[in-house]
Amino acid sequence: MNAEPKFGVDKIVLILGLVIYGTGFSLLYIIFAPLSRSIGLSTTQFGILIAISNVALVFSSYYWGKRSQIIGRKRVFIIGLFSYALAYSLFAFGIQIGIWKLLEPIYLFILLFIIRLIYGALIGGIQPSAVAYMSDTTEASDRAQGMALIGMASGIGTMIGPVIGGGLAFIHPLFPMYFGAFIAVGGGLLAIKYLKQTI
Repeated sequence: MNAEPKFGVDKIVLILGLVIYGTGFSLLYIIFAPLSRSIGLSTTQFGILIAISNVALVFSSYYWGKRSQIIGRKRVFIIGLFSYALAYSLFAFGIQIGIWKLLEPIYLFILLFIIRLIYGALIGGIQPSAVAYMSDTTEASDRAQGMALIGMASGIGTMIGPVIGGGLAFIHPLFPMYFGAFIAVGGGLLAIKYLKQTI
């Protein structure tokens, strides 16, 4: 495999995907926190729904990191972004079901719990595959800078998530979540086009 001495379009797409990934975490907090009460969920249930995806993420990251050594960093990264989009859309629709009062709160909680569990299990490959991709495609002299960019991208996403959430919620309370899913699809399509298969 040939390492690249410069940060090209593929690295920009990689960083963009990580910004989108980071945005999803903080965007959800600002949107879901007030909505959870209106759909009948308790504070404890809200906390469980936030925590379960993080628990699944911790365990799935190891699996996807190993998997990226078999099917490639690019494929795992793309799977993560499209899974992010799908699970985010499903979660937003689940909240909408709660707004429509189509399910009792306990059944709504179970539905959202399953969606969040799947979300955490499937997006766990984004971060490890990005780190591995950066390592695979940069010279040793540029690697530290590349890893710093990965950390910076997630941080930027975390910062702009509330801005996006607050700025778009006036259209509809769930619109920011659908927007987050939309840009994740865009990131996935760009990754298909520009990322290189390194394994």
